Amino acid sequence: IDDYFKPVETKVVRDTFKIFKRYQKWTENTWNIRGNNNFMLTHKGSKCIDFILSGQKKQYLELQRIRDNISYNNLFYTTEDLKSLNNVAIGGIPAKKYLEHGLFSEYRQDGTIPYVVSTLNISGPDMIMRQMKKYYKSLGRIGEVHIKDNKLSDVNFLGVYASSNKDNKSFNWLNPVSVGINDITPDDESSWAVRNNDINKILFEKINCHVPEKLPTSLYYEIDSRSFFQGWDNKSIKH
Repeated sequence: IDDYFKPVETKVVRDTFKIFKRYQKWTENTWNIRGNNNFMLTHKGSKCIDFILSGQKKQYLELQRIRDNISYNNLFYTTEDLKSLNNVAIGGIPAKKYLEHGLFSEYRQDGTIPYVVSTLNISGPDMIMRQMKKYYKSLGRIGEVHIKDNKLSDVNFLGVYASSNKDNKSFNWLNPVSVGINDITPDDESSWAVRNNDINKILFEKINCHVPEKLPTSLYYEIDSRSFFQGWDNKSIKH
């Protein structure tokens, strides 16, 4: 079992943040490899987390600003109406932010509550990895170990697999470099989260559910280790 669940390195003197890595096979020779926020690990007072939370807040504030502009400006009827307006007329936000490849373009609808949508780009792993890279680059040479080819290196991830064939990038889940866990969410109609590309519906239709006017407050809880480890044997607790 130690080959599959290896302890995280705790003796490295470095501000670190760990996130799962997922492998999704698109074609015979093409893989979509990205972060997976099903599991994340860091330490109290992490500066990397500060960067991530800052990035998330910035995205939500921009999202709120765009929707407010639409709600209170009678010039907005379709995205086509926006193309002829300058940035000042639409709240100082570039028109492209509202259009097909703008902030809303990566939305996924969960199908549970009408028009309640979540996105990888605003608060999910794409945003997390972007802010991680921004943070480690800000450290200069100290953060170089976290960056490879202008992307996050394997040291940032749990669930990294050994490549069984480097030529066609075929990865072998039986030979994990770290923990052997992989969660694949299909990016098609079979997924629980279906991509919604109807930008006009997202922007202009009336929302039929409760939308908070302000961002929710983050809540933090202290874990009672005695209750948490109740029923665990000593060997499991040690690891």
